[in-house]
Order: sequence, then structure tokens, then C-alpha cells
Amino acid sequence: MNETSSPIRVVIVDDERLFAELMRVALRGADGINVEAVVHNVKTAIAALNEHKPDVVLADYHLPDGTGADLARAVRNTLPDTAVLVLTSRDPARWDTSPRNGDSRRSSRAFAQRHRERSSSRQASFSGCSSRAARTRR
Repeated sequence: MNETSSPIRVVIVDDERLFAELMRVALRGADGINVEAVVHNVKTAIAALNEHKPDVVLADYHLPDGTGADLARAVRNTLPDTAVLVLTSRDPARWDTSPRNGDSRRSSRAFAQRHRERSSSRQASFSGCSSRAARTRR
């Protein structure tokens, strides 16, 4: 990172507190990255996003009050220049596909199907998010 560029601001969203803290520690040692907040659900994530206006959001897919996809939609609507990377350790074929509280939005099953169709041809990396975040801050 050169002296004129500002660090990439990151918000971590994961309900597994140990994993979230390990992610914070890992990123703390990276040059040019500041972890602005670590939160554990969609509601507090939205508040943290409004407060910190991060360049990158690292979010778990399965959260206690919604999903990483719910959070990504909220970010897209309020902070369109923020990159969102949604992580999960579960096989998409095994995701809970039941709608939450009668929610009629597209189900996780449709998301999982799209993921399986695209996963062989697409790869995501944090460096890609870093590059995008760096471009949007100029």
C-alpha cells in the first residue's frame, strides 16, 4: 500500500464468535486493511454498515435473523460501492430452503442451484474484493 491510499475498511458479520474473532485477528496483520467492526447478526450489521460505511463486508450466509444474501441486498441498496463476500462452510445442496416467517422472496434453494451452476466457472477471492474496493475509493 502506498502512502497516499487509505486502508480498506472491512466489516465482519458472523454469528460464530470464535470464527469472527479469528478473521479479525487474521486481517489485523494484513497491510492496508482495517477491520472497522465485528457483528453477529443482520440487524447489528446494518447499523454497523451505516456507521462505518465499509469498502468490504465479509458475511456468513447463515445468520440468526436472516442470511448473508439478505444483508447483501441491503448493502446494494444503501452502499452500492461496497463489495460483499458471503461465506459458508455448508454444501449449498444441504441449505435450509424453508422461507422465514412466510417470506415470499426467492428461496435458498434457487440460490443454491445458481451457485452450483456457476461455481465451476467462477472463483471469488478477497484480493478481487480488495481491488474493487481500492478502485471505488479513488
